[in-house]
Amino acid sequence: MKLLHVEEHISCSHYMPSGEAGFRYIEMSQGTFLDHEIASYNYLIFVMAGSLEISGETFTREKVRGGEFFFVVKNCCCSGRILEDANVMVCKYDHLKNLCDKFTFMKLASFKKERFEFAPLPVKEVLAKFLELMTIYLQAGGNCVHLHAIKQEELLWVLRATYEKEELAALFYPVIGRSLNFRDKVMSNYKSAGTAQQLARLCGYSRQQFNKLFMVEFGESPFLWMQKRLMLHIKTRLADEDIPLGDIVEEFGLSSLSHFIRLCKKHFGKTPAELRVELIEEQLNPYKFKVL
Repeated sequence: MKLLHVEEHISCSHYMPSGEAGFRYIEMSQGTFLDHEIASYNYLIFVMAGSLEISGETFTREKVRGGEFFFVVKNCCCSGRILEDANVMVCKYDHLKNLCDKFTFMKLASFKKERFEFAPLPVKEVLAKFLELMTIYLQAGGNCVHLHAIKQEELLWVLRATYEKEELAALFYPVIGRSLNFRDKVMSNYKSAGTAQQLARLCGYSRQQFNKLFMVEFGESPFLWMQKRLMLHIKTRLADEDIPLGDIVEEFGLSSLSHFIRLCKKHFGKTPAELRVELIEEQLNPYKFKVL
């Protein structure tokens, strides 16, 4: 496909540079490391050819092959590498805007399993055709914001139309709940909040109302949930030996290195240095993740 009237497209205020719009097509060579980063958006990642290995906060070194796709939730720490030359389509979004999509996601709560299990879904025929056409658009320079917004809605329609609810509930496990708006507010703001009180304020609720809604949605108190998320992020950072301990203290707003040591001993039974050695030896999270 050749994009006609190029100047008309790129001069439009809604035209975005490659990678800044919702979809991105990437070709990566075997051995490429995916640099460590906390995801700024929600990502649907389609491996169209080749294979890659991915690790996250709750799963380790899972292989995704050509013809499969998976989901990365916003504010999740991930890492990986390319095992075979790979063609990858990435769809990123901040939150669902379509009321129909929101309603559909809320209904998936009844199909959600008790525990998360990383399990990529196969790219079915209709979805494959959608990805092929989107690839043609992107390679031709189709980076109009409106086009990407329309195609994101179409993608979600394709998923709803061709996959069982149990499959979608497993895929989108981290973002499915009784109240999608409340869950999205929590997931978007918790990293900026030092306390449950601050998180309640950032989400626009009184502390009492927030605690009640949080217990219904997440099944535990905001304090306990935030502590678990904090330790997951810290553990992922410790697995990267290139990050100094002092930088981790500063990144997570800890008062001092001694505070960091006490926190790790309480939750992991080890000092940060001891835990880092263990994580590196086990190769729990040895890669870096930044191509998205």
